[in-house]
Amino acid sequence: MSTTSLVWIIVGIVVVVIIVGLIVYFARQRKQEQQRAADRQKAANLRQNAQKVELDARENEAKAARARADAEQAEVDAERLRRESAQREADAQGQRVDSYDQAKKAETLDPTADDRPRGDYPGTSPQANGDYPGHPRTGQTDPGEDYPQTDITSGGDR
Repeated sequence: MSTTSLVWIIVGIVVVVIIVGLIVYFARQRKQEQQRAADRQKAANLRQNAQKVELDARENEAKAARARADAEQAEVDAERLRRESAQREADAQGQRVDSYDQAKKAETLDPTADDRPRGDYPGTSPQANGDYPGHPRTGQTDPGEDYPQTDITSGGDR
């Protein structure tokens, strides 16, 4: 082989090595660019997911705040209803006392009235107004108890 052909073989080998080197270099560049694009896409997906989770968290916080407000409103309503109930019970007790007083006053004015058995006025029985034995305010027993009770059906004393 001559020197010229040897030089051409060496130049050919160098050119092939350079071409292979350039192919490898550009292939790596392309692969790295694809990897960067995939990483950018993955980062965008992660950001989007993080925003969705953040939005869900804020929505859950808002729901919790609404539930807390609803619970507080329910407590306020319950307290208002308790007070209203107590007031109505007090009003009813006052009406019961007034009824009792009027019935007793009527009985003292006309103790012989046979239109009702003595002591049997609406709201005066222990079942109607509790189990206190006498007048709701004073605690005194029925002033008409000293009088004999008349049985309306037989016309005699009980």
